[in-house]
Amino acid sequence: MKKCKAFNPVAGSRTAWLPCARKAQPGSAFCKKHNDAITGALLGAFAYSEPVEAIEHLCDEANPCSIAIAQRRSNASHKSYSDDHIDVPEPGSVLRSRAR
Repeated sequence: MKKCKAFNPVAGSRTAWLPCARKAQPGSAFCKKHNDAITGALLGAFAYSEPVEAIEHLCDEANPCSIAIAQRRSNASHKSYSDDHIDVPEPGSVLRSRAR
């Protein structure tokens, strides 16, 4: 069975953390304690957050981004990538150079 992926604070230290030693619950990456803590924190964040009343539009008549995006997409589709390729070394050559 997998171990919990969460961390526990070390007593007496503000910056030291150790991996949780408990087994993860079936179908989860966390033990019951940490799974409940994460669920509770998210539920509290959603329950007490301010509701969003309006959508902020990043584009308007002065900045018609939908037109600019469409133009970039059309320019990108005509671009030739033959000159912009990257030479990727073969995996064997990378391993040999790291072993030296």
